[in-house]
Amino acid sequence: MSAEQLAHIFEPLYTTKPEGTGLGLYIVREIMAAHAGHVTVASAIGQGTTFTLTLPQAGDSIPDHEWGKVGTSSSL
Repeated sequence: MSAEQLAHIFEPLYTTKPEGTGLGLYIVREIMAAHAGHVTVASAIGQGTTFTLTLPQAGDSIPDHEWGKVGTSSSL
């Protein structure tokens, strides 16, 4: 995946496929953020792309003052 594509893959309605909706990765990122997780991506043209989904360990809690921030991050 090119650097240009990587810069946009989590944007709603961005797609490189003729039949794509551009919602899949956007929805994944939003769900992960809602659960205090995050998505990272590493890609090398001609070699492949790896997505890593990270969630907090069961029993970990989000401090009350952090709840307003969940789902608002624009980072990958």
